[in-house]
Amino acid sequence: MCDATLLLLLLASAAHALTGSPPSAVACRAPCPRRQLLCYLGHAAGSRTSDTPLVFARGDGEWAEVGRVAAALDLGSVAAVQRQQRLVVEHACRIFPSMRAAKRAGKVELGLACGGGIVEAV
Repeated sequence: MCDATLLLLLLASAAHALTGSPPSAVACRAPCPRRQLLCYLGHAAGSRTSDTPLVFARGDGEWAEVGRVAAALDLGSVAAVQRQQRLVVEHACRIFPSMRAAKRAGKVELGLACGGGIVEAV
């Protein structure tokens, strides 16, 4: 067994001893909504708000607007959408329940708005 795995097992057992709950319960706590909002606002404050492109999703039908890209200045919009693809798809399914079948089939496409209302697939 490697040293890193042994260290993780030791830390998990120590957490179990301190909290009295199994390690999986410690690791699977839901994130704080306030912390998520502050993280988003930090990214949104660092983005160029005048030219943040719209994000679109498409199941089997037409493109549907999902939201705007909030990315730090050093990360491009395409890279931000690709990095957060699962989150964007889940958000699209919450907004448009008709996309849930396409999500289960793995057929949801994401795109960014280019000039003139044209959507470019990411």
